[in-house]
Amino acid sequence: MKKTLVFLLVLGLFSTMVFAQGGKEAPAADAKGQYVIKMGTPSNPEDNCVKAFFEFEKLVEERTNGRVDVQVFHSAADFNGMKIRVMESPIMTRTFELLGAVPVPLSAAERYMALQTGVVHGAENSVGIIVSEKEYEVTDYVSLTAHNITPNIIAFDKNYFDKLPADIQEVLLQAGEEAGAFATRLDSESQQATLDTLKSLGMKVNDIADKSSFTKAVSPIYAQYRDEIGGDIIDAFLK
Repeated sequence: MKKTLVFLLVLGLFSTMVFAQGGKEAPAADAKGQYVIKMGTPSNPEDNCVKAFFEFEKLVEERTNGRVDVQVFHSAADFNGMKIRVMESPIMTRTFELLGAVPVPLSAAERYMALQTGVVHGAENSVGIIVSEKEYEVTDYVSLTAHNITPNIIAFDKNYFDKLPADIQEVLLQAGEEAGAFATRLDSESQQATLDTLKSLGMKVNDIADKSSFTKAVSPIYAQYRDEIGGDIIDAFLK
């Protein structure tokens, strides 16, 4: 019988991880496609982390000779008083409150209109989204604050994982590590090209060399969410 291990994508800065329910018994056969991993990803195929999931798929299937079938489905003071569009997330809201801004939680679909009409003064975003959503049409400046990170995480049921053969466990862990490095490399290579595109479209790029004021301003959020998220998880991200 084919067993399925479901991977759930978790988005968000130190968001609580969600684990899917895996099979109760580990498969014993050695046939191709005996183990199935289903992965959910964000919808944007141009996102570097989404590309990394497909890299993970390729690595795992090649290295297990098809035994595993991976199925992928598609200066802080300057913020004082500014109305900033944020994702509808308590952590995002609190982050910008600590920066002295007025966070305005809005869906992604409302972001362009909010910038165009002045409902907000700015929006936190990745540079790639500014290009893909044509937000350069309604904004003049982009500041590289690096104020937070929204990791794309592959998370799965440890009980099921522990029942898999040791060689497949090793392949999954190694492929996950390499896929993460793949996404980081893509980001590094693509960001400068994207910034050059924004400059050519008339945007002014503010590269902030000293980000210490941002780090200091938002530091209380780690203590605030330490019990809820888990100190060991937060510490792992801060290393």
